[in-house]
Amino acid sequence: VTSFRPRKFAFVADHRRVPVPMAQLCRNADLMVHEATLSKEDGLDKIKMRGHSTPYRAGILGKELGCKVVALNHFAGTTVGRDYVYSRVLEAREGNHKASQIIAS
Repeated sequence: VTSFRPRKFAFVADHRRVPVPMAQLCRNADLMVHEATLSKEDGLDKIKMRGHSTPYRAGILGKELGCKVVALNHFAGTTVGRDYVYSRVLEAREGNHKASQIIAS
């Protein structure tokens, strides 16, 4: 018999405000998938109007909750190429301060 360490997976849907009870369920997740449709580049007015989250906010949440890996997904736009995704990873890292590994799917 090999040893087994349970893993914790969390999913945060694309919404600008994550209720505290929901966020607490994500605490210390091995992997937190966080939808990040908009970017800081889109401006606060657009983010508030649409209610979407950003990679920056995903990075902050991952840090605050002690998540080991934050995986960004659900990007906006019709032309999502490597440079676009990489810029979103950098934005999340800016909010995370190297507390978690940031990836994109």
